[in-house]
Amino acid sequence: MIARTKAEAQQHKAIGTRVEYEKELLNTLYRFHSDIGANKELPTEKEALKSYLIRLHETLTVNNPIFGNDILFSDIYPEWLMAVVYDKATRYGNNISALARCFNDWYKMNADKYLNKPMNPVVKREGKGSIERWPDHVIKSQYQTILMLNSNSPDFGLLESKGAKSYFNSIKQEYIKRFMNESA
Repeated sequence: MIARTKAEAQQHKAIGTRVEYEKELLNTLYRFHSDIGANKELPTEKEALKSYLIRLHETLTVNNPIFGNDILFSDIYPEWLMAVVYDKATRYGNNISALARCFNDWYKMNADKYLNKPMNPVVKREGKGSIERWPDHVIKSQYQTILMLNSNSPDFGLLESKGAKSYFNSIKQEYIKRFMNESA
């Protein structure tokens, strides 16, 4: 199975399976060396070259403690590589250590683009009176849960804060309004 993120690669390593990377990813790293004029420093034998490119890739991302777990490699490399080619990122040399330093410097400045994507959309609060729009089953569930929690552990102090008392009283009033008329 091909690992497309740090988390996937670490998962393969943890269970002892061989980690594979997309061929295009390794080709991109090879072309990058050519673009920066460092392809003569790469190993010439095919397996040694592949091993070097995998080691470079894993140093930059998989083994890098600051690199995010769920960032797609295919999302981050094009931007970083172009930043290096166009001198927007400082390159300290062509060996793995120097490229890792360059990558980390660039990543620290740009990580927000990749890490701060909201996972869930922000839900806008409805404001006052929103409890009145809740469905009956939610009101019943909330009311019964609060009663159960407070009766099972009265020393817990569930309703000691003003906010909790206000919330419970709002739920209780809505519960009485909806369900006390049913029993009459």
